[in-house]
Amino acid sequence: MSVGRIAIVAMALMLVGCGSPRPESLQGEVCKSIATAGHSPYPWPDIYQSVIDAQAQLPPVPPGGGPVAAAPAPPPPPPPATPRTAAFRDKIAAQADARQRALAPAPPPMVAPRLTAPPPPPPTRILSVSAGGAWGAFSAGFLEGWGENGAEPRPKFDVVTGVSTGSMVAPVIFLGDAKRMAKLREMYSNLSNKDVFTSRGALSLLTATSLYDNAPLRRKVEEILDEEMVEAIAAENATRTLAVMATNLDSGVPEVFDLTAIAARQDMTMAQKRQRMVAAIMASAALPIGFPPEFIDNNLYVDGGVRLHVFFTRELQAALQGRRLDVTIVVSGDMKVGRDCTGKDGLDLLSIAGRTASIAIDQLLRSSVESLLTVGRQRGNVARYIDAASLIDYGAKVPQPGMPPPGPCRIGGGGGNDDMFDPVFQRCLAAQGAAMGRSAPIPWRLTVDSGRVARPIVVPPAPVTPTSG
Repeated sequence: MSVGRIAIVAMALMLVGCGSPRPESLQGEVCKSIATAGHSPYPWPDIYQSVIDAQAQLPPVPPGGGPVAAAPAPPPPPPPATPRTAAFRDKIAAQADARQRALAPAPPPMVAPRLTAPPPPPPTRILSVSAGGAWGAFSAGFLEGWGENGAEPRPKFDVVTGVSTGSMVAPVIFLGDAKRMAKLREMYSNLSNKDVFTSRGALSLLTATSLYDNAPLRRKVEEILDEEMVEAIAAENATRTLAVMATNLDSGVPEVFDLTAIAARQDMTMAQKRQRMVAAIMASAALPIGFPPEFIDNNLYVDGGVRLHVFFTRELQAALQGRRLDVTIVVSGDMKVGRDCTGKDGLDLLSIAGRTASIAIDQLLRSSVESLLTVGRQRGNVARYIDAASLIDYGAKVPQPGMPPPGPCRIGGGGGNDDMFDPVFQRCLAAQGAAMGRSAPIPWRLTVDSGRVARPIVVPPAPVTPTSG
């Protein structure tokens, strides 16, 4: 590092956190509204309206938000394939074809005329778990609860994908083992900052690639991904696919890491396979600037959420063109950004950067989910999603226009701190998410079925008392 760059970094470190509080005279309408509105999201069109607006041929939404007919749209042209994505496409296409052949009805005798059309081929069932950091507690809880739902059973997904925190949830739900799901929910319920990262000293920051050291998180991932789990994942490689996504920092392109294929490799020892799979998950969750990037095959990778917060639509459509898809998106978050008085306690580089990042992340998440929901616009396809929005208490003292009643999970419930990981909040998300998964019917936020858009009336789950594990 040059002397000039060292000086710039040192100066930035001295300036960060040294800003004066934002003067009351410069606190406008949003800042003043926090006294009564808490951190309730400011009015902004939700994704339901965004999906409808994106479908140019849709008629107006009928009263009550009922289903709306839409003309199915052709899938977009597939993007150019890298060697890794080409292998991913070929594999899940071949698996879909094999499932179709296995489930195809026997041909009728030649003498019997065919009186009815053959049943449609089975869809490829896809699960995508989004990015979202600590909010992964909701995804872990919901998916565990769904596995206990007798009225709406959780399917054995053909393709399971994850991005960032979703990359840690995906391997466990892929196997569907109840004991591992309970262990994952317990882990997410009790995560605190120290369980995920440690701060670096001022001097080490001069040459570090991140603000924090995420070695504690790596140890957690290694504990989850034991040898027995790698063997179980490898056993599914012929018929099912587990994949995570990370962003290649050198090319700027999101890339697929097929964990099932890695687990089944014959040219690697068990230790090498585990190391490779852990590296892919850590790369997918490497929050830029916060956590260090990951080297894989001499390329540098960071959080997949830099590009997309759920697995990329066009890769799935390119792999499965002409085949039926049934896509479920579990969002590790509330699909909202709460109001804030930026810089109220200190207007500086850090407060501006942090708030800007929150808004940008929210938009990336919305755009990614909207993109994947477009799968449901094709005839015969279904796409649905669920999030934690109905569970959140944003601290409003007065009911806010357009907002549902406060949910059971208070943001900052662990004592009003601003830690990234708050076990009190996460335990609530996990417990309430599990209750949503067990609900009949499951309160999907939005379903797009062959171009028909529907949003059911969401009934909040019965109160659940979170446990420590």
